[in-house]
Amino acid sequence: MEHQTQTPPSFLDQLNDAQRTAVTAPLGVQLVIAGAGSGKTRVITSRIAYLLHEHQVPPQAIIALTFTNKAGNEMKERIKRYLPGTHLPFVGTFHSYCVRLLRQYAPLLPFQDFTIIDSDDQRAMLKKIMSAHGVEKQVTPSKMLGMISFDKNHLPGQKPENSYTVPFFEEVRAAYEKEKAQSHAYDFDDLLLVTLDLITKNPSVKNAWQERVRHLLVDEYQDTNQIQHALLKAFALDDKGKLALDSVCAVGDQDQSIYSWRGATVDNIVYFQKDFKGTKQVKIEQNYRSKQPILAVANHVIGHNKNRNENREKIKCI
Repeated sequence: MEHQTQTPPSFLDQLNDAQRTAVTAPLGVQLVIAGAGSGKTRVITSRIAYLLHEHQVPPQAIIALTFTNKAGNEMKERIKRYLPGTHLPFVGTFHSYCVRLLRQYAPLLPFQDFTIIDSDDQRAMLKKIMSAHGVEKQVTPSKMLGMISFDKNHLPGQKPENSYTVPFFEEVRAAYEKEKAQSHAYDFDDLLLVTLDLITKNPSVKNAWQERVRHLLVDEYQDTNQIQHALLKAFALDDKGKLALDSVCAVGDQDQSIYSWRGATVDNIVYFQKDFKGTKQVKIEQNYRSKQPILAVANHVIGHNKNRNENREKIKCI
């Protein structure tokens, strides 16, 4: 009997050639450079579906990280449409995944009964601290909160030289951190920092995580900050800097970073290729959202951007 080739899943039929190359790429490390309107979300969700369907990867072995709950929910809905009835892997924000890990390993934390404070709680706490230090009229609690958050989203010694702080910044921040600790509370930035500390200082935790999770994907990589990049390395690399997972895939657009005000650095796309040896790069350039005159102007403007990946070509209209 003649062997019949299995018909590929419908989600692959919806991809253009470049998208299909990214989705069906061999395991290992992959960086997908995809411009605005080129189908970044379709690529990363199709990649997840491909791992589930083609490689028969169990859902619990896949973690996909994004930046908003809305984006995470959209990604999950797409995977459901691609593979109806399939159990879904974790798809969500960095912060929500860090909360999950911290709850799981709570006995290893300074306090395991922690609470998470929101921005209103933070401002109220800072207002009280700043009043006690007599500086409440020199800067608003919101401004102080922004400076603290910006500082915590950078690795020690790597904060931009032109970043703004006030003379009493360190004093107020120290008091803020002390009060949070006394209340057994973490803010949103702490969720990343404490998780990074948990993974890097507990080899048994890291080893158990890497045995359980074999595929890690990150959407909108241009919007990651230094701590998130460090987290990705801690999750995916062994102590010698070699890949310890079956695959890592980052999707991003070096010309579309919008969260620099909170510490995001588009340079992480460049660092990714340096820190993850043997990275295979795929470029997705067809734009499904804008007309050619708009793209021509955009290409002219972004051509002046610094620290761009020189292999990036101009975005194109279909």
